[in-house]
Amino acid sequence: MIDMGTRGQKRSIVPLAGLLAAILVLTVIFAHRAGANDFHPQVREGHALSIEGKLEEANRMYSARLSTDKNDIAAVRGMAVNLFLMRRYDQALPFQQLVVKLDDRDAQTRVELGLNYLVHQDEPLEATFVLREAATIDPSPRNRTLLAKALVAAGDPPAAVYQLRSVLASAPEYDYARQTLVQLEREP
Repeated sequence: MIDMGTRGQKRSIVPLAGLLAAILVLTVIFAHRAGANDFHPQVREGHALSIEGKLEEANRMYSARLSTDKNDIAAVRGMAVNLFLMRRYDQALPFQQLVVKLDDRDAQTRVELGLNYLVHQDEPLEATFVLREAATIDPSPRNRTLLAKALVAAGDPPAAVYQLRSVLASAPEYDYARQTLVQLEREP
């Protein structure tokens, strides 16, 4: 589990293995959705290596591409995802930030950046900002629940409760929001 400390307490965010697997799957989907043939050859090779789990080799390909075009969004995104998967959160941070800057519609990278801020950088206000953007772009129950988690960490439990109740009003079957709300309402 990923844990974050809030006022001396440990709170579970999401199972780490499930999060990392989801990120890898989404990376593959991004590559295919965007049309892998549209990518620079070094980026295509980086994606292929990433899919094979050869993340260090993939990063070398992305780095080579970024040495000639520092704003190649596919290479930047590939680096961000791979470094996050490799648990190199500090190294992933500038790549995640650049993806968010270059792509104003990328909700998934905002979620990853928000989790990085929240769990690894101890920056709950920054997490709240980018997770709010993610929830605006893609108002899925998951994104809105993660925003609620960030709101709690940032010291705004009433806003988190409001957010969770809103999630449950539109998606009553979403257990993660329900569990988070129950846990939050039990706390003094």
